[in-house]
Amino acid sequence: DVPQELGAVMRQAADIHSLSQGRFDPTVLPLLSLLRTSREEGRRVDAKELAERLELVGFGRVRRSGGLGIESGMGVTLDGIAKGYIADRVKDLLLDLGVKHAVLDLAAGLALGAAAAVICFSVFRPKGHGKKEE
Repeated sequence: DVPQELGAVMRQAADIHSLSQGRFDPTVLPLLSLLRTSREEGRRVDAKELAERLELVGFGRVRRSGGLGIESGMGVTLDGIAKGYIADRVKDLLLDLGVKHAVLDLAAGLALGAAAAVICFSVFRPKGHGKKEE
């Protein structure tokens, strides 16, 4: 069984994938992993590696009925959608609790009520943070 929240995020991902004509594709994880590894190793990605990883990308190949499933070597990242989903659920919870004004900062900002009209930001910079060591 797929947890309800994961199923909801995957359905939303499928909708966005369809609406974007495939431009939004959560199955890019193998490609992202290759790029991260090559950067950490200080090397360029060669065309063969890139082609091999691109073969593993394709949201249409994710099985969503009868449980979630992917082909061997594929991977899914929900980074592009999960934070917004979580922010929406927190907003719903706050509204259910009677909260009328709030600003949520979950790296996907969201404001309710009067807070939506006037949002104040403060920046805290610890002493010495960001300065080059000499």
